[in-house]
Amino acid sequence: MTAGGDLRAEVVTRPQAVLALEPDWTRLWAAQPRREVFTGFAWSRASLEATGSSRTPHLVVVRRGDAVAGILPLAWDRRELRFLGGEHADYNDLLVAGDEPAAVTELALRTALAAGAGRCVLDNLPEWSTLCRSLDRLPAGLRARIAVVEGPPCPALRLDQDREAVLGALLGKQSLKRHEKKLARLGRLELRHLTDRDAIRERLPDFFDQHVARRAMAGEPSLFREPAARDFYHRLVEHFDPAHELRFAVLTVDDRAVAYHLGFELGGRFTWYKPSFDVDLWDYGTGEVLLKRLLEYARDHPIVEFDFTRGAESFKDRFSNHAGQNVRWTLHPSAAAARWSDVRRRARARLAATPWIATLRARSRVARAGG
Repeated sequence: MTAGGDLRAEVVTRPQAVLALEPDWTRLWAAQPRREVFTGFAWSRASLEATGSSRTPHLVVVRRGDAVAGILPLAWDRRELRFLGGEHADYNDLLVAGDEPAAVTELALRTALAAGAGRCVLDNLPEWSTLCRSLDRLPAGLRARIAVVEGPPCPALRLDQDREAVLGALLGKQSLKRHEKKLARLGRLELRHLTDRDAIRERLPDFFDQHVARRAMAGEPSLFREPAARDFYHRLVEHFDPAHELRFAVLTVDDRAVAYHLGFELGGRFTWYKPSFDVDLWDYGTGEVLLKRLLEYARDHPIVEFDFTRGAESFKDRFSNHAGQNVRWTLHPSAAAARWSDVRRRARARLAATPWIATLRARSRVARAGG
């Protein structure tokens, strides 16, 4: 346990103790300026319970007296501390309450460093996160031990201004109309959001298989080749309310499911998360038709932002009007270790940019996708 002023920190490692934090976790999460499904209790619980997980809980809990003032949800992943939500979370953050986020942040980070890990890697921190906003207020000695690297962009479609004009321009794109018309020749098109858990569970195997086939055609392996990933998505369906938070959509032509999307809706924000479509209809632009119908859903509901989340896929540029940015923090045992890590990272980046290295990596991705 680490103390700082009237704040003290403890590390929670037992799964049952993690579950017991749900009321405090939910209270802190509800008080955040921007609530994200990825930082809520349900997400981390799904990650904790998913089979095949190699992560062991290592949550840093900061208290002021008996009250929980902050939670940094970490876990051991091999020899590193990482976020408990794992690689599936597009956004991560420290949950904090009160008017002293910098003090809570400092104590939480020092406690994580004192855990004895070789490194603590905090991936997918959005620029608006508590951690990023607190960086400049941390003591210089602690900042020197944090290596900050730019991560993926996070495009979004903001609809809080000129809503009708913005959506009208996007939905009027000729490519969307052309693909929808072509697909509709095969039968009656319908997009439905399933609100019954059992109905969603019945659809998940087909959703997984579509994603595997789609990624294979793109020359990349699907995460759903791994049983642990499939189990994690089953847990998401179990822990998120499909009538309010979870948005599982199925696009059908007559009775045939031609595309799916598993996403979320929270606080007027629609989160684009995991799409799939039938590769036998690749030439029909099924993915664009799916996106068009989801944008129509946003038009017809009080959605103020359509968040495409992390990733630089080209289609996101066509349908977004704002680009956020994620970063990765790596906490090192010393400032010298942080500097040396930065030197090595830059050297690897230069090597990766070498044409023949890039070609080998591309061939390797294709080979992995082919199994």
